[in-house]
Amino acid sequence: MADFPDVATMIGTPNTVDWKEMLEALILTAMQLPGAQAAETQTIADGVITPTRCAVLVGTQSGDSADDLSTILGTELPDGSRLELRAAYSDRVVTVKHGAGGAGQVHLLGDADRTLDPDRVLTLTRIGADWYELEPNLAVAHMLAALGAQPARNKIRNSNFSVNQRGLTGSISKSAGESCHDGYKAGSSGVTYTAATVDGITTITITAGSLVQVIPGADIDSGIHTLGWEGDATGRINSGSYGASGAVQASLTGGASATVEWTVGSVSKVRLTEGVVDAGWVKPNYARELKRCLDYVWQIESGATNPTNQTIGFAQGLFTTTADMPIRIPDGMDPSSIAVSVSALSDIMLIEDKAGGANVTPTAITVATNGACTGMANIRFSGTFVVRSQYLVRFADTGWLRLSAEL
Repeated sequence: MADFPDVATMIGTPNTVDWKEMLEALILTAMQLPGAQAAETQTIADGVITPTRCAVLVGTQSGDSADDLSTILGTELPDGSRLELRAAYSDRVVTVKHGAGGAGQVHLLGDADRTLDPDRVLTLTRIGADWYELEPNLAVAHMLAALGAQPARNKIRNSNFSVNQRGLTGSISKSAGESCHDGYKAGSSGVTYTAATVDGITTITITAGSLVQVIPGADIDSGIHTLGWEGDATGRINSGSYGASGAVQASLTGGASATVEWTVGSVSKVRLTEGVVDAGWVKPNYARELKRCLDYVWQIESGATNPTNQTIGFAQGLFTTTADMPIRIPDGMDPSSIAVSVSALSDIMLIEDKAGGANVTPTAITVATNGACTGMANIRFSGTFVVRSQYLVRFADTGWLRLSAEL
């Protein structure tokens, strides 16, 4: 193992022999730095490798289909060295074990084992006798977020639970399939949870059941995906096994929707990213995150002051029993999947647009099945109407009208 010579000694030593020895140490040490040499191939021997370079391709013992790497001896690399590991072969699975014990053990983020990939690098640093995984490059991640690229990389929408159009507070209990914070719904056994925000970070604490998000197939690329989060809840992808953050992985098919789910415990900063390594979380731009959520839920609320003066839109009596109101919907919302709900039918009033016209409280509100223009939906009110009459649609009291296309 080479190490850098003492600078003061090197400068103050005119002896040619000593200079040669120190120069040789300088060169050998520099060759251990990242990028100084091509990767070497190391084959696991009883769970151990002894790297001599910064970059290592790791192969299984005896060419086995799978092997565990539990110890990295640092006899050839000094304290503070960086080590970049990749799998030597795509058809042989190398699992780096977390905290296997003894000198040379590896400490991984999320306290979970990691599978090596030929195309992705696991970066470690030596501290004392052990090796520690480095945090993801947050500087690059922040740059991507500023450019709007991070939300596309993280398949989860509302990853900070910051969008809560339904205004859920306190102890929140939902039955199976019911919507929760934007983008999430209750699992098959329902869910009970609380949400607390500290310094702009919202943490969900699940006390019963599970919390689910369905990722649309259009957001999925084919390949291995890794689910990560902060907290002690356990999670899973689709119907796989529950596990700790960073240890939950699944091979997904592009174009096919996927489900992520968490059960009892705390969870925040959630992410689903392509690859075998948890890419970490960067706080998303709120405006972009809200826009993603509006593609699935769009809510119109009355203000607290003079709600009866607040107009939603205009409807036309098509038959004596129905009136339709065309309404602009968010660009990404699927008109064929929209369901409409309201705080209470009595919170909506349709006022006939003529002197002495009737005020109508709807008996039902649905989405009309007949087609609407692109980017539009027809909200259909049931009641007693005059054919071809125009109606001003207003709030009759403090309330909301919600369009939902949640998955």
